[in-house]
This record gives sequence, C-alpha cells and structure tokens, in this order.
Amino acid sequence: MPAFNTNVFKLASPAYFESHVHQAAEVTDQFNQSESQRMDQAFKAYQKVRKNQITNSTFKKVMTSIGEDDMRHNKLDYLLLSKQVDALCSQV
Repeated sequence: MPAFNTNVFKLASPAYFESHVHQAAEVTDQFNQSESQRMDQAFKAYQKVRKNQITNSTFKKVMTSIGEDDMRHNKLDYLLLSKQVDALCSQV
C-alpha cells in the first residue's frame, strides 16, 4: 500500500499559513525597497541628463550668438574689402 502524504494536513494549519503569509510580506517589502532604490537611481540619472541638456543648450545658444556676431563682422569685412578692390580697380 502506498504511503499517505501527511503534509497535506499542514496546509490547513493556521501556523503554516501564517508563516507563508509572513514570508510573502517580507519578500514584498524587499521588492518594494529594491524598486524604490532603483527608481531613485533612475530619477537621479534623469536629473543629471536633464542638467547636461540644459548646459548643452546654453552652450549652443552662446556659440550661436558668437557665430552670428562673427558673421556680421565677416560681412562688414567683406563689404570693406570689396569697396577697396573696387576703388583700386577704378584707379587702374
């Protein structure tokens, strides 16, 4: 005759059920803590990236304004140079 598994009766006992519920609560708390830490790290990384984007956009604005100033000066230089060349050509 096969042996009867008496572990089935342990499932119905309050102590067995209570221990498993307690273990499930501990695992849930650990999971919540790890997810909270992961979310904090992700938020910090996002803030760092956002700060770099702001710094980069500020740098781009400065470089664009410098480039525009250079273009204005270059246009003025080319205009003066063309006037000098025109004056020299008219003298010849």
